[in-house]
Amino acid sequence: MFHTASVLLLLACGPLSVMSLTCLRCPNVNSISACNSNVACAADEHCYTEKRFSGTLSDYYSMGCVKSLYCPSTDTDVVIGKKDTLREDVEVDEKLKREALCFKCCSTDNCNLYLCDDVDPTEKPEAFTNGTELEIRLVGGYTKYEGNVEVFHNATWGGICDDYWSELHAQIVCSMLGFQKSNALAIKNNSFLDTSYTPFWLDDVKCPSNATILWHCTHRAWGSNDCNRGEKAGVKCYPAFPPKDDFIFLLDTQLQEFLKVDISSQTYDVIPTDMKYNPKTFDYDRGQNKIFFFDDLYKQILSIYSDGSGLSIIKQLDFNSDVSGIAVDPLNDIVFYSDNGLVVIAAINVDGSNHRYVISSSLNSPRSVALLPESQKIFWTEWGVLPKIESADYDGTGRTVLATTNLKWPNSLTIDYSESRLYFVDGGMGTIESMDLEGSFRRVILHDPVAHLFSLDVFSEYIYFTALEKSGPYKVRKDGSGLSPIGPQDFNHMSQIKFYKYGTGYRGNTEMQQRSLSTTFVRLDGISSSAMGSVGVYANGQWRDVCVNNWNDPEAQVFCSMLGFNRRESHSGVSIPFTSRLTPLYIGDCLGSERHVAGCPSSEVSNWHLLNCTEKATLICFSQKQTDFQIDKFLIFFNTSTKDFIRMDLNTNSYTRKFFTPENITSVVYDPFNQRIYYNVVDKIATTSVIKSTDLITSGNSSNISNIFSESDINSLAIDTNSHTIFYTDVKKKLIGALLTSGSGSRVVLTGINQPRYITVDKLDTTIFWTEWGPVPKIEKANYDGTNRRSLVTTGLRYPNGIAVDPKAKLVYFCDAGTHSIEVMNTDGSNRRVLFTDLSSSLDGLTITSKYIYYSDKNKRHVLRLNRDGTNHTSAGPPDFPQVIGLHAYDIILN
Repeated sequence: MFHTASVLLLLACGPLSVMSLTCLRCPNVNSISACNSNVACAADEHCYTEKRFSGTLSDYYSMGCVKSLYCPSTDTDVVIGKKDTLREDVEVDEKLKREALCFKCCSTDNCNLYLCDDVDPTEKPEAFTNGTELEIRLVGGYTKYEGNVEVFHNATWGGICDDYWSELHAQIVCSMLGFQKSNALAIKNNSFLDTSYTPFWLDDVKCPSNATILWHCTHRAWGSNDCNRGEKAGVKCYPAFPPKDDFIFLLDTQLQEFLKVDISSQTYDVIPTDMKYNPKTFDYDRGQNKIFFFDDLYKQILSIYSDGSGLSIIKQLDFNSDVSGIAVDPLNDIVFYSDNGLVVIAAINVDGSNHRYVISSSLNSPRSVALLPESQKIFWTEWGVLPKIESADYDGTGRTVLATTNLKWPNSLTIDYSESRLYFVDGGMGTIESMDLEGSFRRVILHDPVAHLFSLDVFSEYIYFTALEKSGPYKVRKDGSGLSPIGPQDFNHMSQIKFYKYGTGYRGNTEMQQRSLSTTFVRLDGISSSAMGSVGVYANGQWRDVCVNNWNDPEAQVFCSMLGFNRRESHSGVSIPFTSRLTPLYIGDCLGSERHVAGCPSSEVSNWHLLNCTEKATLICFSQKQTDFQIDKFLIFFNTSTKDFIRMDLNTNSYTRKFFTPENITSVVYDPFNQRIYYNVVDKIATTSVIKSTDLITSGNSSNISNIFSESDINSLAIDTNSHTIFYTDVKKKLIGALLTSGSGSRVVLTGINQPRYITVDKLDTTIFWTEWGPVPKIEKANYDGTNRRSLVTTGLRYPNGIAVDPKAKLVYFCDAGTHSIEVMNTDGSNRRVLFTDLSSSLDGLTITSKYIYYSDKNKRHVLRLNRDGTNHTSAGPPDFPQVIGLHAYDIILN
């Protein structure tokens, strides 16, 4: 127990012993009220009530204990459900008369009174106890903003019956979860297909019109209900952006999850991540609305936005690294971290540049890190033979020892910027303490010798902290009083905690920025072409169709512009019915001149709302009569998971989809002169390959430009748009071939290549470069006619894949799935260097523009991007592409 805790906390949070229930026990009684006998159940039993017919059509009841494993409901309607109304007919079959009307279980003492009948008529509706801290969550929804509502009671999650369930209830629930209160929808009849067997805790929930939280409402007794599984109450909410509430970020290292706890409602939301990482420590940047964290599985420092999107790899660390603490300076855009494996304190810019060691001597076991951005000072804790707390300037000078006594395992420290004080926890001493920034005026705030206190943060009058043996976060006032848990205490291994107060931040730091421009995208699903079809918007981590209400030419012009088309020929199309479960978005009041949909007055993410909408919007971005069509910068690739060609505009990362006949496409290139896509199709069964062509915009118009190659497996294409020549690698034939885009002039360029993979061309020097697997992986180069073949790289390779060349800069970029690296070298093979490494990756395709490297990773759902110097790693567009084939960039500047 915590020494400053009250008795209430001991009762609520202390260790629980296994105790048996006491249940009402009466066999075959005609009335529940006639039962006044009790029985002690075994540890693996629950209380139950069974209601059946007697031979005279009257009811009788059996009550007592039953094995818990028999309690989950079955698919029959009579079990755990409302009583069935039978026709009053004396000719009812005797077998039917003996069928159970109801069989229910519960798990508190004597809870089986009135379990299978209406509540006692003399019972008054129960109100929530004043001050009840009720936790709620949504389950079974298609998105995190919808689902059946469950409440946390008696250490168990349970549902709410949809009797009296209304829009008012939905508004209350959505508001408690930190979502929009307006436009909340009440959902009945278990519409979210929740198949869980959680009990019903609440029924007949009635709320006054001014209620803001559920505990302002009345309800039947806890667990007393007449509901079946088809009557679960649910809600459909809408995200509030930017969030206006105070919240806490938590890290559960056992579940490997980030969580966000709303302070006002004490409810939480799991933050999704792109793939399964093993986060160990993190910090939150209020300015960028980003979480920076260390992944202990792949030894990386990464960042994501607070909704889980926008994965970026900041730095691939040494395999021996063991980062214990991380801190972000949002004023100077620097990430500091303590590495217990390499025994250093290091720093790196948030774009991945300028990695350096700040403290690398006289360290034993560095742990937590805190920053004072205004004066550029770093503070850290250290375990070891002599545990201590120290500080230094950002460059490592001015190192000062602040504390060395009464320390054992100083786990975490933080700075109260309003008071200029350090707060820290010690897991070995069981203390929370504070001192000033020079180490003076040290005092103990909380002491619990049996608690392993692990992490803390401060705001205003409270200290927020975690302890490893506790199943949830706590708070305590700075004077040591008011110790209490926060939110549901049902987590596994609470590690770090970070508090965020809306409207505040580091002194001099800007408020959390809206990300509507950088992480909001639009999509066009082509109908007869990739310039005409229905539209969707990606915001707050999910796609929504656009409602046709108030959809006109100006709105279409903004969308088309984001997709890289000319506004002038763009206009709204014919609406079509909805087929998606996702709630539509309202976009309106655009002028048509906005550069981004977020700039339309009625299109702010925080104001999007549900209308009575039955049709979705379409648009037409391109006219066949338009002669000045030109899209200057885009990616083109094939998404094998959805079988469509994707053209992603590189100014907005929005994209069009051109649906295609399912084929095994392995490579894609583009010719801007005739605006056609060239691709190859491999038939693995027939072992044949063929090169085809289709228009960039219109559907259909696909044709073979090559003969069908037998005993062939073409892996990659490259195009010289000056000579209109396509080069290709054939793994099965072990050769490089070429032909004109017209289909003529087919020839073999080189033979005897073991496992040729990707190929690219230098149009200025008329040379080809390719990667090769095999016993000796290599990168080679030759003239267009196959002469002057030479090896550029033969060492330090495992599975070299994507390759691209900048003819003007005389640079070759390539990636390797075995070394997990992206490298660059001169076109003669000299000055080779590693730009980027990601040990979690399976690198595949690679292409470049004048500014960026774009690549695909079979282990991730994004197209990824980084600067050509290897810095500023980030995702390009939404996480829609788990299987990218033939990644090809067109940049009018480079091409």
